[in-house]
Amino acid sequence: MANEAEKRELRERLTQLECGARRAAELQGAQSLEYLKNILFRYVTCPDAAARRPILNAIGMIVQFTPHEKRALEHFLREGLLPAWYNAKTTTI
Repeated sequence: MANEAEKRELRERLTQLECGARRAAELQGAQSLEYLKNILFRYVTCPDAAARRPILNAIGMIVQFTPHEKRALEHFLREGLLPAWYNAKTTTI
């Protein structure tokens, strides 16, 4: 059985590992968010509908669209339905 000093050392090591894992997850999340931002920007600024399809596929993988959401997007693309803001000549953000 471990003595008190060993237990304390193990608890400290566990805390360090947990903090490291949390920092790694936060960094991963920040990188994913930056990637998603860049992909969304490319999608919104892409003038070619055919070129937007692979970008939309990348977005779907990042945000993990459900099968229902994928079908809805396919319908959206097939019918050429674009939101009004997308066709606007001037847009203010």
